[in-house]
Amino acid sequence: MAFVHKKIKKHFIIALKSNRLVALSLKDKKQGKFVRIDKLEWSEEPVQGWVKGQDFPVLLHRQVFTNKDDSIGILYYDH
Repeated sequence: MAFVHKKIKKHFIIALKSNRLVALSLKDKKQGKFVRIDKLEWSEEPVQGWVKGQDFPVLLHRQVFTNKDDSIGILYYDH
């Protein structure tokens, strides 16, 4: 993520595993207060956050969908 963001200077969308850690404010990031992405309170709007190990903010999204077998799938991604 850092290479694409800083060196290539491009915007991108990438899927994230549900156990990735994010901070929802710069203050939380600096204090090391991270939470798993699947434990966040989600709404329809994207959430700005900092992925652990990265020094720039991203927009976090969650997509919930129904599979053909009627099971529920959840995709977390940032851009």
